[in-house]
Amino acid sequence: MDKTLDKISKGHYLKVLKLPSGDIKSQLIRLGISEGDKLKCSHKLPGGTIVVQKNRQEIAIGFDLAKKIKIHELKEK
Repeated sequence: MDKTLDKISKGHYLKVLKLPSGDIKSQLIRLGISEGDKLKCSHKLPGGTIVVQKNRQEIAIGFDLAKKIKIHELKEK
């Protein structure tokens, strides 16, 4: 099921389909998030911040940015 990152539930796995273009895409790539990556939503914080986990690294993504990242929710890791 395709949706945006802000709609993912804690503990669910996802695949990044599309990142927003421009500087934000470059910054996400520098943080280690690229299109095609498989991630886990490890936390949803008050205020809408989403914490995703890639391998053993955790990255916090603000709500406004999460709404611009297209994902596919995965059944399994």
